[in-house]
Amino acid sequence: MFMACSLALERRFEDAAEVLRDMLENSLKPDLLTYNTLLVEMCRNENDMVVFELLEEFKKTNVSIGERMYRTMLESLHFVDGK
Repeated sequence: MFMACSLALERRFEDAAEVLRDMLENSLKPDLLTYNTLLVEMCRNENDMVVFELLEEFKKTNVSIGERMYRTMLESLHFVDGK
């Protein structure tokens, strides 16, 4: 999980997504911090489609990312005003 976060922070999103896919294929569930980091960094870099794909994957884990994370994503994707 640390590797996926590190790659996202380095803006290596394709590599981070690959690590995430490998984790899921091997029945390893990323934690909330991993998803949050990936989502925030991808939002900051306007990877809209990847963000929505990641959200779909996250829904399958039955873990809620919470209102704060949704707000951050919406602000980053310019759907709401951050004020």
